[in-house]
Amino acid sequence: MNPDLANLKSIAMTNAAKLVAQQEAPQYGIGAAQNATIAPTLAPAWDAGIAVKQNQAQGYNDEASIENQKISLQAEQERAKAMADPANYKRVKNNKDGGWNFFDPEGKPISAYDYANAIGSTPAEVLKDSENPIDAGYQTDFEDLQAYFQASLNKDVDKDSKDYWDAVNDEVFAKQKIKLWTMKPADVIAAFKSAYPTVYGTKNRGVKTGSLFMPRPNPSSSGDTDIGL
Repeated sequence: MNPDLANLKSIAMTNAAKLVAQQEAPQYGIGAAQNATIAPTLAPAWDAGIAVKQNQAQGYNDEASIENQKISLQAEQERAKAMADPANYKRVKNNKDGGWNFFDPEGKPISAYDYANAIGSTPAEVLKDSENPIDAGYQTDFEDLQAYFQASLNKDVDKDSKDYWDAVNDEVFAKQKIKLWTMKPADVIAAFKSAYPTVYGTKNRGVKTGSLFMPRPNPSSSGDTDIGL
């Protein structure tokens, strides 16, 4: 055996024996002192190795985080594009009640109001061919609400408009205790919407089947007023 190699082997075997002895040594006394002397010598290298591994791991985490953010942003952009496309919204016939079911691009049910907004239409337009009795009542009520607003605009210059406006106010108050004549147009519209939760997606009970929010008959008016419902 090469003398140098034999010498290195001897040293290594001696050191190995010392390490075994140190592991079996008592916690106090010479063995403990020797361990205390060796430990500080190894500690810096050990800590440095841990730090390198931690930095490497952090680097991997940062890269993964950036990549995940890119993927998330891309997904959000694609979703926004899909949600903005009217062609992705669906209207499906409800064979149980004769009405329509509406769905967003992700297949989630939405109201007729939300569907109409998404495709640039109105609830009255998207429900005009519905056979559901509540939707039919909504069509009638919508026409009468248009007439009420028209009468409100003309009541100061036209007696018939004033008579109709007063009659509607009286009947709505008698049946529903709602003082339409004291309300702003936006509040009247809000009250009307609350009467049709199936159309506007509200959570109140709404009018009963066969009932109307506005009184009938629908009088003639001097024009049409689009209130944007």
